[in-house]
This record gives sequence, structure tokens and C-alpha cells, in this order.
Amino acid sequence: MKKFILEHAISPTDIDFKEAIGKEKWLEKRNELIIKFEYQCQGCGIYMPKNNKHLRLHVINGSIDDLENVEYTILCPACHLVQHIDLAEEKGLIKLVNSIYSQAELIRLGRSKVVANEISKEKRIIMLEKTPKEYIEELKQSVLNRKNKIKIILSKNFDWSTSTDC
Repeated sequence: MKKFILEHAISPTDIDFKEAIGKEKWLEKRNELIIKFEYQCQGCGIYMPKNNKHLRLHVINGSIDDLENVEYTILCPACHLVQHIDLAEEKGLIKLVNSIYSQAELIRLGRSKVVANEISKEKRIIMLEKTPKEYIEELKQSVLNRKNKIKIILSKNFDWSTSTDC
């Protein structure tokens, strides 16, 4: 399996896969990967041994028609939202930015509550005019170059307490 790189995406819902393999096997796979990855989110790298109930099993690749070859990873709630940008937008939890930082770095900055400082500093994070909804429509229609610099930050509505290890 290749290294997971955190980038925003419109992913198939994990719920469909969970229903297909069953809740018990889903939990077994989640626990197996939490141990394998040593309680660490594979998106941003946060170590969550005390708060691992918040780590999410996420489908990276695969089809419900071929469950034996599905690839999974473990993500904190913030990184999991990045992988389901469409659901995050529906809940009003994201804003679009252009940034010199990687998506994982933006999550870490958000967690440490310094994103606001970086927005005004030397154009390291620039808020975009385009709404997340407009952007998602363009993603769905594949009219965008997915290697562009657009990233997301989580809005003040996001509950960071589920995404930290305190």
C-alpha cells in the first residue's frame, strides 16, 4: 500500500462499506489499524492514544463489489472531514484557502489555533472568494486541475475537542 497523502476529496461514504462488511468486521479493521499505525492519524500525524475513540476508519480505495481488496486508513475527525469535503460543506464546517502549507499542515495549524494569525501574515494562507459549494460542483464535474493549491480550513463550527488528545 502506498503512503496516504491528505488531500481534500469527495469520497464514497464509509457508511456504505461499513454496512457491506458488517459493524463487527468494521470495528475489527478499525482496531487493527489503530494498533498498526500506533494511535496516529495518517493524515496529519496527531498521536491520539488517550482519545483514540475519535479515530475514524476511512476507505482510501476500493469497491463494495470487491471488499477483499479495499484499502483503509485511520484518520482523526478533522482529516476525515477533508476526505469528505462534500459532507463537510453541507455542515458548514469548511472554508477555501490558497496556501503554501500542505493540507496536513493546515489541520495542525487549525488544531493549535494559529490559522487566523497565518491568514494575515505574508500571504501564507489566503481566503478564497469561491464558496465551498461552487468548488465542490466543479470537482464533481471534473473541470478542475486537482493538483491546484486550493485547500480547506475548518470553520469555527468544527469541534476540535474530538480531534485533539487532551
